[in-house]
Amino acid sequence: MQDYQRRFVDFLVERGAFRLGQFTLKSGRTSPTFLNTGLIDDGMGLLRLGEAYAGRMLDAVGADGFDAVFGPAYKGIPLAVATAVALAQRNVTKPYLFDRKEQIGRAHV
Repeated sequence: MQDYQRRFVDFLVERGAFRLGQFTLKSGRTSPTFLNTGLIDDGMGLLRLGEAYAGRMLDAVGADGFDAVFGPAYKGIPLAVATAVALAQRNVTKPYLFDRKEQIGRAHV
C-alpha cells in the first residue's frame, strides 16, 4: 500500500466515512464495509478526496491513460471536480463530466 493510500484510509476512518459492519446496499446485496463520501462535506475533505483519487488514477493508468474524469449524479459530481483540480495541481489537465438523473425533454424544432 502506498503512503497516500494509507493516509487516505486513515482520513476516511477519522471522518466516519468508512465503516466496518454488516450493511445492506441499495442493490440489496450485503457488504462488510461501507463508504459514505457524502460525509466529506467541506473543502479540506474534498481536497483530500481529490488528491487520493488523482494519485490512484495516475498510478493505475498514467496521465495518458484516460481522457476525462466522470462523476455520476449527484454525489459523484463534487468528487470529479475535486479530482480534476488535484490533477491540475500535478500539471495534468483533464475535463470533468457528469450525468443527470432527470430526463431532459426533447427539443421540438
